[in-house]
Amino acid sequence: MVNVQFTANVTDYLITGEEVNLNQSELPDGKLNTLVHTELPSLESTVKLFASHYRLVAPDWSYPEHTHPLFEINLVTEGAQLMRVNGAEHLMEAGDLLIIPPNQAHESRVAAGEPMGYFCLHFDSDDKPFRQMLMRTRLVFPADSRLNGMIRPALDKLMELSKHNGPFLLSQRMQALSSMFELFAALGDMLSEEGEGGANLSGQAMEMAGAMAGMIERAVQEAEGDSASAEQLLIADIASELGYSSSYCNRIFHLVYGMSPRQYLSSLKLKQARLLLLDHRLSIEQIAFKLGYRDISHFSRQFKRWTGVPPSRYRQYYSSGG
Repeated sequence: MVNVQFTANVTDYLITGEEVNLNQSELPDGKLNTLVHTELPSLESTVKLFASHYRLVAPDWSYPEHTHPLFEINLVTEGAQLMRVNGAEHLMEAGDLLIIPPNQAHESRVAAGEPMGYFCLHFDSDDKPFRQMLMRTRLVFPADSRLNGMIRPALDKLMELSKHNGPFLLSQRMQALSSMFELFAALGDMLSEEGEGGANLSGQAMEMAGAMAGMIERAVQEAEGDSASAEQLLIADIASELGYSSSYCNRIFHLVYGMSPRQYLSSLKLKQARLLLLDHRLSIEQIAFKLGYRDISHFSRQFKRWTGVPPSRYRQYYSSGG
């Protein structure tokens, strides 16, 4: 069996207009006597790429049922695979691919008496419209489908990178990121154009989930003191303000974003913590307070649960260049 994979040591990459804490309104606009002015909008996104791998396996290979909190693209490169997702079986032949949303039970095995090759891409993004689109898409895209053809160039680049031997250097990291965003762009274009799965959720449900996400984001931005100790109360308050029960809000939010409101809150806090730790003008105690932790030890324990390292070591890692 051939098995090659790559997992970036630091799996979250940020593109943000706020890393240096600049307020655009405080800067000179430079537009006096300007003849032409064009600009990109400020962007902020977190991308995670985890344990993505290519395998060539023997005819008796199988992988047991499991779940994980990431999106998965599974591409058969040769042979045939039987993939079961939430109890439904899908026979995949060379060139076919599946897009599996987070937390969906799935298992697979070789479907013919010959070796089978596949590429598995685990990824995540906190971009809300993109997540909504992926959560509503159909699962299977045959080899001759238009979406398959659009995203294959980016998938092929990532598959080749997974076969790279030796240290995963900066150049390979940047190539992987470039290919990931190329993949996201193709997925976004195709799924928007085809309106994939739009009937699965009502506009009211989508609007409610979006309102919840916005309120959670504001709560993170405005947090300070000991507000982190009242996370569950915050979610209940948001549900009450929207006029729904907490259980209903949790269910709809999960359908739209593939995670619970509390998980979304944690992901935002983690992203904010990582950004603030890059600013050496702030002590870890000040960062903890900004994120809603009165007790620095509580913040340190939570950060370590999220990342596997305490905030001081995370800051030291980036100070030394990684």
